[in-house]
Amino acid sequence: MLDFNTVPINSSYVLTAIDHLMYQVYNDQISNEHLKYALVDLVPAFKVFYRNDLSYVPSIQGFKNIIAAIDEMLSFQPYDQMIHFNDEDMSYLSIIFRESLHGMQAYISQHQSQEERNRKRLQQYLTDLTEHYSKLLFVRVDLGYLKEEQYQVDVGVFQQHMNAFRSRLANQDGCFSNLQGYAWALEEGATKGLHAHVLLIYDGHKHQQGYGLAKSVGEAWLEITGRSGMYFNCHDTDYIKKFEREGTLGIGMIHRNDPQQVINAINAAMYLVNPEKGFQYLRSKIWRMRTFGIAQFEKGNRRL
Repeated sequence: MLDFNTVPINSSYVLTAIDHLMYQVYNDQISNEHLKYALVDLVPAFKVFYRNDLSYVPSIQGFKNIIAAIDEMLSFQPYDQMIHFNDEDMSYLSIIFRESLHGMQAYISQHQSQEERNRKRLQQYLTDLTEHYSKLLFVRVDLGYLKEEQYQVDVGVFQQHMNAFRSRLANQDGCFSNLQGYAWALEEGATKGLHAHVLLIYDGHKHQQGYGLAKSVGEAWLEITGRSGMYFNCHDTDYIKKFEREGTLGIGMIHRNDPQQVINAINAAMYLVNPEKGFQYLRSKIWRMRTFGIAQFEKGNRRL
């Protein structure tokens, strides 16, 4: 069952929970008794957040078919009456589930394939950059929303905020000046909600301090979101020391003549598009919404 006492109800939490439930049913990992109680929570919660103008992943689309079947079975009774469904009722629902899960595995495979293509694009992009410049400052910051504000943030609001953020990137004003490249990836989780991982690559001859830049970028995000946002500065001292001890630090100043630094930087950046993370994809999107992007690398326009 969903625990709305510890996690404020919001669109991401509900859609992620539905996605997990459909995955459990698909893999026969949930009993009928647990399924009934999960449905008692999820069906009314889904109706609160469902929007006709959004496109949903197959698991969420399939859940709509299940709700239609449940509404017919209940004949306008409250949804908590689902706990009284007998074996025959659950057998019928099981058939609806199976029909509704059609295309789910294909979507997951397609998503993983797209992530792999994005990884190759990003790897080549970063290779081109690190070969072209003698030193670059790699800055990482994660952008999201305060837990108590997530109920107000759906994918449409998130897109508006990211559009404003990407406009700042393109204009290269303020803390985005002297950028030589960037990459970003949008994700969604049950507790983090909608969030973005951002990699900013600055001219190492003009910027040297990653922490201060990441802080300024985070403050820009707070301004864009009207202070409903939050950010994580990946250049936090304790966070940096952890990777230094492991010899895998891939942010900060990266020198072309230090192959290990370059390898670490590229490996660390791959986190943005890691198909192994699973369940971090967006469950809903607006029309033509992209979830990953990198700047263009045009060697002819770059300084030698």
